[in-house]
Amino acid sequence: MRFSKGMLELIKELTSQAGQLPLDDVEVTGRVAQAYAGRLRSLLDRVGQEANEAELRGAASDLLALFAGNHNKELLRRRIEFGRKLGAAEVSLEQLVTAYGLFFGRCCDELVPVLQFLEREVQRLKYGGTSLLLDLGLLLLGYEGEVARQMRMLSEVDVLTGLLSRRKFEEELQQALEFARCTKREFSLYWLDIDNFKLINDVYGYTIGDIVLKVVADFLQESFPDTFAIARIGSNEFGVMQMDTGPAEALAKAQVLCQGIAELKIRPFGEEGIFITSSIGVASYPHHGQAQADLMLAAEVAQVTAKRKGRNRAQLIDALDESTNPTVVHERILLLREALRSKENIVPFYQPIVDLETGKPLGYEVLARVRKGEKFLPAGLFVEAAEQSGLMKDIGSIVIEQAMREKNSSWAKDKIFFNV
Repeated sequence: MRFSKGMLELIKELTSQAGQLPLDDVEVTGRVAQAYAGRLRSLLDRVGQEANEAELRGAASDLLALFAGNHNKELLRRRIEFGRKLGAAEVSLEQLVTAYGLFFGRCCDELVPVLQFLEREVQRLKYGGTSLLLDLGLLLLGYEGEVARQMRMLSEVDVLTGLLSRRKFEEELQQALEFARCTKREFSLYWLDIDNFKLINDVYGYTIGDIVLKVVADFLQESFPDTFAIARIGSNEFGVMQMDTGPAEALAKAQVLCQGIAELKIRPFGEEGIFITSSIGVASYPHHGQAQADLMLAAEVAQVTAKRKGRNRAQLIDALDESTNPTVVHERILLLREALRSKENIVPFYQPIVDLETGKPLGYEVLARVRKGEKFLPAGLFVEAAEQSGLMKDIGSIVIEQAMREKNSSWAKDKIFFNV
């Protein structure tokens, strides 16, 4: 628990003046404590929270101790913790300051007979103190609004590159979809991944990696000055939306982007340069998907395909190819996840390797099949989905485990082979 210099000076000043309030009157302090607990109880009731009476009594006792000049660290810690609990209960700053303003007035009323103030003096004290609390409340509301604004900005903008965040990009994509549906227009989505970015971080360090990301972000903004949205959607991935752009035009633009990124001159060390390449996936509405998830998956699948073909290239998703169609792939991923819940649904098949002269099996290659009801799905229907979702390792482990149980069988001894 650390306080600012100003707060420490205020605590010191109050401690030096301890004893200013007549808190030795048990009846008065009792009524003040009840009034404080009552205000807190009303606050919690307004936000639909049940009050803990023991906790309220403890809070009132701590407040009186504070009034008495007790400013030890444990008491200050408890007050801060109680403030956190009120915040967690969704008591607003406005409600809290209002309650304190009303409580201040009640304290003045209780202390009048003890301090023997004139009624006029008490009214002035109440007015001045309540005005001060009102001003504090207004300032805190402004402070709270600024904090909320900054948090909202951080959730919408990537701090490193200044581009949109993934969350905001997805919101913009949804708006683009709705706009395109209403106006019957097309648009394209680019999913760009910097090739071998992990190697850049490992060799040059994360600071240089950040420089590379910022250079690519600036290049994208220069390349798409009038685009609908540009975002950093992953650690080394970027997304771009371009309206009124069909598949062919988008692919051509992506190819130009690839070439431009490969020609970037990044020289954080002076003459020694870092050269990068990128893999870009392209998908277009309505050709490759009409929902947000489908379109993003299509562009990502295209980007993964570009990497598999050798990197440093652009790839347009092929909507006619079932192995890369985003909707089909998504359905198959869900099927695999369901099958993996029970090992019985992942089954090894043994394909014989036959001696052409004798016709006898020399061995058996172990293949994976997925059981769906009474049928078995061939590898062609799930391999692509398994690789894209990272489930291939789990499937392989189950198949190997089951096949090893057969290795000592007479037909399988020294004849089982795994293609790894």
